[in-house]
Amino acid sequence: VREVTRASERTLAARVEARLDAGGARDALRATLAEVVDDPYERATTRLALAAAERAAGDAATATRLEAEADAALEALGADPALERRRWAPSLR
Repeated sequence: VREVTRASERTLAARVEARLDAGGARDALRATLAEVVDDPYERATTRLALAAAERAAGDAATATRLEAEADAALEALGADPALERRRWAPSLR
């Protein structure tokens, strides 16, 4: 899944991987966020996926911070944070 070249494809691959492998999701998503990803939508949705993984691992404080950051970015883009949560982080509904 990680053998993609475009940044947007890598962020999508990391979010899909997180749904398939909750155990390794946090590291993969953190690595994706550490990359220079210029697309604010991709960064926000990756933050939502990481928030779900952090919450599942018991780190509610980090999850809450990531959710707030993602929500602010999505709202600035005119996107609906609730819809994006359902799409990328169903456990955050």
